[in-house]
Amino acid sequence: MSAWIESHQTLRDHPKTRRLARRCGGIATAVGHLHCLWWWCLDYAPDGDLGRFDSEDIAIAAEWDGEAAEFVAMLVDCGFIDEDGHGLTVHDWYDYAGKLIERREKDRVRKAESRRAPVRRTSSGRPADGARTEPTEPNLPTEPTESRAPARGPVDNSPQPVENLGGEQAHQDLPDINLVAVVGPIGRLCGVKRIDEALDDTTDLNHAIRRYLATVDALVADHLGELNGKTREQAVKDCRYASLERITTRPKNPAAYLTAAAGNATHLGDLVGDELVETLRRPKRRKT
Repeated sequence: MSAWIESHQTLRDHPKTRRLARRCGGIATAVGHLHCLWWWCLDYAPDGDLGRFDSEDIAIAAEWDGEAAEFVAMLVDCGFIDEDGHGLTVHDWYDYAGKLIERREKDRVRKAESRRAPVRRTSSGRPADGARTEPTEPNLPTEPTESRAPARGPVDNSPQPVENLGGEQAHQDLPDINLVAVVGPIGRLCGVKRIDEALDDTTDLNHAIRRYLATVDALVADHLGELNGKTREQAVKDCRYASLERITTRPKNPAAYLTAAAGNATHLGDLVGDELVETLRRPKRRKT
């Protein structure tokens, strides 16, 4: 889906743009780099938060071929990127992309509600026109079947590789988890080129990531059940991010890797690290 941001004619003559132009080669060059960065943010940092990306990621996004750290420093110094104790954010991002952010969130909620909607049926029992149909379970044999002709050679009983992780029926029960908050570690796990696939809620990769994070949520409930309210919400966010951040390898099949990791985890520390679990259990001292 294509998207757009507001671009005002005053940008060309704004003092901030003039300062950036003196450092990067002219007004046209400065405006071009800024728009490339903003367009990239629509897909990979829709909330304007760049803290998940390093200087090289930002330079590549803006089509800057020079020194990455120097380019980011220029953007900060000229006021196009804000820097605080939590990281980097695009200056006044919501003013430019706020409508798009709101529309995408409404669309995500609408799709989630559509997946959970019951199937409408006619009086004959058939699904109404346009209604989603539910796949049925295959009929199971009630009597043991007689053995057929012997196989020609040894029988291979080893597990076969899974081509499709789940089916349509399994996808209907997927947890509704917004992956934008963890897009940084997702990009490092799958590669930047596969971020669109990871955020597309019709792909197996997206389903595997959401199931993996649902496992993290369940383990948070099991091992950090004493937390509640905002403390609990923050613990879930921290654990989701850490569970992906701790994966230092880039597997050839991220979906299968995450599925196996979730299935093998028995303790929250298996996915997020014991140190984080202990930190979250430790009550914060109130300031006096």
